[in-house]
Amino acid sequence: MKIGDGDWFDPASLAHGSSYILPPQSPTNGRMLDVRAYDNAGNYREAALLFSVVPSAGWRAWVYKSELFLAAWGWFWALLALVLAAGAYFFIYHFVLSHRRLKRELASFEDELRRDLRRIEGRLGEKGSDVDLRPSHMEEKKRALQREAKNLEEKVSEEIKKIEKM
Repeated sequence: MKIGDGDWFDPASLAHGSSYILPPQSPTNGRMLDVRAYDNAGNYREAALLFSVVPSAGWRAWVYKSELFLAAWGWFWALLALVLAAGAYFFIYHFVLSHRRLKRELASFEDELRRDLRRIEGRLGEKGSDVDLRPSHMEEKKRALQREAKNLEEKVSEEIKKIEKM
């Protein structure tokens, strides 16, 4: 019998009744156990077995069980990583495209505002324009409206007094 890369030895030293108990082994995911059975003529037949040594307790047992879990679920984690990477790529790609589209729309809006502003500025100086947006003109209109409101109030007050005297 031979364990891993060790030397060949007689398994009779490991026999305990009808079973064989191997010497203590360090934890491993895979170790080979090679066995040769000889007949009286010196011919032999060989068989090999891959076995794992699992720690029974402690932090090493947790690490080993984690390694086994990750090895068994490795395809799942790889697929999950691929899906997350693809999702991140498409999210970033979509964000960049949206950002570019918004920049184009903003530039178009700014151009439109500039055209409108030039048109309005051109109309401010024209006589007979529909709306005069110069601040001095707006102040003059405001004062005129206030005078008219005051005159209307006075006329309404006079009419109310006339009605009360009747």
